Amino acid sequence: FPYKNESVGISWAGAVNKYFASILKFSSNDGISTIVSESFENSDPFYKNDFIVSIQTNRIEIPPQGVRRHNWFFFLGPKKEDVLRQCEGLSVLLDYGWTTVICKVLVKILNTFYSLIPNYGIAILLLTILVKLILFPLTRKSQMSMFKMQRLQPLIGQLKEKYKGDKQRMGQEQMKLFKEQGVNPMSGCLPIVLQMPVFFALFRTLQLSFEMRQTPFVAWIDDLSMPDTLFQLSFSMPFLGDAINVLPIIMGIASFVQMKLTPKNTSGDDPQAKMQQKMMQLMPVIFPFILYKFPSGLTLYWTTSTLISICEQLLIRRSIKKVDVYYKGKRVLSGKAK
Repeated sequence: FPYKNESVGISWAGAVNKYFASILKFSSNDGISTIVSESFENSDPFYKNDFIVSIQTNRIEIPPQGVRRHNWFFFLGPKKEDVLRQCEGLSVLLDYGWTTVICKVLVKILNTFYSLIPNYGIAILLLTILVKLILFPLTRKSQMSMFKMQRLQPLIGQLKEKYKGDKQRMGQEQMKLFKEQGVNPMSGCLPIVLQMPVFFALFRTLQLSFEMRQTPFVAWIDDLSMPDTLFQLSFSMPFLGDAINVLPIIMGIASFVQMKLTPKNTSGDDPQAKMQQKMMQLMPVIFPFILYKFPSGLTLYWTTSTLISICEQLLIRRSIKKVDVYYKGKRVLSGKAK
């Protein structure tokens, strides 16, 4: 493909795939006029689908008995940041979409961990722990809010009974109660929502970063950029195919345990809370299917994150002696977190 700079025209041309690039760059930015690419079938079965890229330069005038010299730069190698940085203008090949900034930060963090322990699987585990440590204060606050929400159910029941003929007033009183207690019906989703940009960025990182290519972790996980297939089946399963991938199964079990440990964020007739509750119940079923054929590095991150979340919930439960509820300045309920 051609790379076009709007101010000077076509700067270079070539071909790229997920991990490698083949680039031809003219010595001056205004030297190339047109690029033509053509696909064809190669007689070599290994390179069955092949292509030709033709480059036409702008007209060059040579005076009588004169000499004009132009240099061409040819790059053939991996799309790796420290390699591309040595070649002017080729850093744009590392394009991760809208997550580019986050992806480059993640690659730096992973490479830093890798320099300490030369195993990218362990680097992903350390990255997961780092993300969970950063989010732990918010996670604890969210869990506390949800424990309080549980304790508020008797008061919410009283409000429903008191204002059963006036849903608007009941809703207003309920929101006042939530505000006074410092709880948010949607707080349970916040840690997950904040992890999602990292999740998507990590997906792009593991999918496109040369560092992950053919990188083993342990045992059956011999390529973090591919699913962690333990063995192939002689038949195909709906949605899953014919491979048994271990990490998504572990992730599904861990997500189910996490859902059971999570305080029920119920809040009367609040439709947002009901929707959140349904999402939390469906996640253990949906996520393993979604991630079943994703790179094992990504499922390693999410599985580890889920297991750490279970430990966090158990730790938070043990640290909370009791949850008191105050209403209009008076303590009306007191009890242990369940």
